[in-house]
Amino acid sequence: MCELDKIRRFYVNREDKKLLALTEELWQNKRPYGLSAENGEICRYAMLAAFRQAKEIASDKNNYYARGLTWKSRARVMFSASASFTGEAMMLIPDAYAVAFEFKRFDLAREILHEMPRLIELDNRNAADQIPSKAMVERCYPEKVGYFYFREEQYSDGKAYYQKALDATNNDPRGRLKVQLGLANCNFGVSGNRGSSALIKEMQRIHREAEAAYFQDVVYVAEVNNKILASNSEINPQNLKFVEI
Repeated sequence: MCELDKIRRFYVNREDKKLLALTEELWQNKRPYGLSAENGEICRYAMLAAFRQAKEIASDKNNYYARGLTWKSRARVMFSASASFTGEAMMLIPDAYAVAFEFKRFDLAREILHEMPRLIELDNRNAADQIPSKAMVERCYPEKVGYFYFREEQYSDGKAYYQKALDATNNDPRGRLKVQLGLANCNFGVSGNRGSSALIKEMQRIHREAEAAYFQDVVYVAEVNNKILASNSEINPQNLKFVEI
């Protein structure tokens, strides 16, 4: 298994500390890191793992957030130096999150994401050389736009974009499940609590399929949503969770 595949597996399994330990080891032992898109993707996963830890471990939030920003800068250098436009496109997502949640400007967050298709069009490399893949970026773009519509309580618009993301999940089982989870949340936002039974069934299905495929990040979010659905008679859609990346 190559280093990138191992790091992807750690991320999907929510083994963030192992992921960060490995990327730190790689960084120290292979400095200067080769300026490649593959190494940019390794840095991007380290950024995501550090940000997830910052969100989940309040006692060490500042440490993990600072580490995430460090890996973010490294990823950007790698993608820029290797002319990876798909990588540059994916690096717009953390910028959009910052604008959305630090400044509550979901409209501007979506404007940032709307630059992603322009970068995709610039990447003329063969599909085998695209890291991250063009297919991933084409799925993440509408998925994240839909997510920000959801968080702004514009559920119908969110649903429309999640449907576009679902149409872009070719040969990507994990991507399909995480988009289906987001689409289920949007459907519930549109229908309100009268749609809770349908949401419960869909979350249970997603949980089963994700568990069978060992997509632990999807399993975790489906479990959290199932607990929310089981414990409340009147559910606020904004309490529902998503698989972030």
